[in-house]
Amino acid sequence: MDVGSSKLYQEPGFKSRVFLDTFFSLNTDKSLQEETLMFPMKQMHKALLSGLIGGDTLIDVTLGPIIHHLLPICTFFKNIIILEFNEECVKEMEKWLNTETEAFDWSHASQFITELGGNRVHWLEQEHMLKKTIKHIVKCDLAKENITDPVILPKADCLLIVGGLDVVSKDHESYRQNLGKLSSFLKPGGHLILFGALNATFYQVGEHRCHVLTADEPFLRQALTDEGYTIECFEALERKAEKNSINTPKVLLVRTIKDATRMSPTSATTNEHLLLLGLGWTETVRSKGWGGTRELCVWDRQCVYVRGIRKMRKGQVMSTPQRPRNEQIPLMNQPTATNSPSPKSTAVER
Repeated sequence: MDVGSSKLYQEPGFKSRVFLDTFFSLNTDKSLQEETLMFPMKQMHKALLSGLIGGDTLIDVTLGPIIHHLLPICTFFKNIIILEFNEECVKEMEKWLNTETEAFDWSHASQFITELGGNRVHWLEQEHMLKKTIKHIVKCDLAKENITDPVILPKADCLLIVGGLDVVSKDHESYRQNLGKLSSFLKPGGHLILFGALNATFYQVGEHRCHVLTADEPFLRQALTDEGYTIECFEALERKAEKNSINTPKVLLVRTIKDATRMSPTSATTNEHLLLLGLGWTETVRSKGWGGTRELCVWDRQCVYVRGIRKMRKGQVMSTPQRPRNEQIPLMNQPTATNSPSPKSTAVER
């Protein structure tokens, strides 16, 4: 399908609640529910029980403000970080995380996963555990080399992508580039779990026909291999649901492991040191931006600030910290006026 005739997910105007009501609600067609709701939860439950997946940090990159695929995960990872490309979906997800009255009702998904796990916990407790495990939602910009700039993330033990690549990549080349950017967040030896679609053409959200990249199995296998992944599982299942709301012949599950001995051609580090503190992490990482070395602190979705300035309220989404007019961003290694040229202004307008 021509991208010019369909909307990319990251573009303004995406109707997040219509999307949820269409594909994930209790009233969604049962055959469609099986593909969009049950299939990811069953597959994640199966992978986790195998003992193959687990660790400290999982990074999630998903189409829409959905959380059901994360319900099985919350007892296998200490921290979940969600990367989101659409502002409306960030707001919708925050409603659920903050237990607002207008939040989407995921109780049917929570009840299903607790039943799948043998009803060891109540479904409300399952949701509560997930909310505690989700530490951050980070608004991303695919146009940047570091898509979360200025926030620098720790390397993850697992990268989970549920439709997120297919809907933000306009062609095969941008898919490879975006895969490389996301893969940079994954530790060598870490797992990538990818849910998607084969040979899809569109999905419908209200009156909008939305873009899905048309990709076949050979392309996906080659893209993953070129990025340094070893494919452990590649399952493509025939769809049984009607195709008015989404046109794809097969749904896809891929489980891979990142090769610890090689670096992908699209993954790269940049040249300025940044110190990241938060959630018990203390590590030196690298990032470009603001013209110098900065110190960034992140604390449990409650605040984010640069060298103690610009705190963020609890529940607020992490994004580029806005500065008071004409206030300089402090640099750890800022040159003095006596022995170095004056640095470029780093003030950021409100």
